[in-house]
Amino acid sequence: MIDPSTISETDRKLVLEFATAMRDLDTARFLSSPAESIETINRRIDPHITRSFRALVKLEQSDNLALRELASDAANKAGRAIKKLRQLGNLLRQEFTPVKVERKWSPDPLNN
Repeated sequence: MIDPSTISETDRKLVLEFATAMRDLDTARFLSSPAESIETINRRIDPHITRSFRALVKLEQSDNLALRELASDAANKAGRAIKKLRQLGNLLRQEFTPVKVERKWSPDPLNN
């Protein structure tokens, strides 16, 4: 797996864009009913396919050699490379997303 700390900010955004587009594609595919026409389904999933492919094309021009090779393999429909890019996107999302501060409940001193 590629070390997330070695990835530039631009490449991080592209990996996240790819992972998000693939997640949205899975969701759209999952929510499609068998009664829907092929045209309706294609219209729903087409934007996600376009976004993921654009991110891959930009990642193929990355300065990071490992990321560039992984994107090239994914563009050639290598399932292993697509899975690794999605995992990297999920890892980046977990590591670099701000954590929400949990507030503890305390009784209202004015209502005691």
